[in-house]
Amino acid sequence: MNDDLYPIGDAARRSGLSVSAVRFYGDSGLIAPTGLNRAAHRLYDIDAIARL
Repeated sequence: MNDDLYPIGDAARRSGLSVSAVRFYGDSGLIAPTGLNRAAHRLYDIDAIARL
């Protein structure tokens, strides 16, 4: 299993979506971030990016 986590900008680029779209999906509860870093920035694993 891959434990790498990607910030929202990388997740957006890898999924082909805009950062605002990823935020919208997260705020809507459709795709929750995998975790948060110390600054409370959203982090996504490869499975979450695939669902995006």
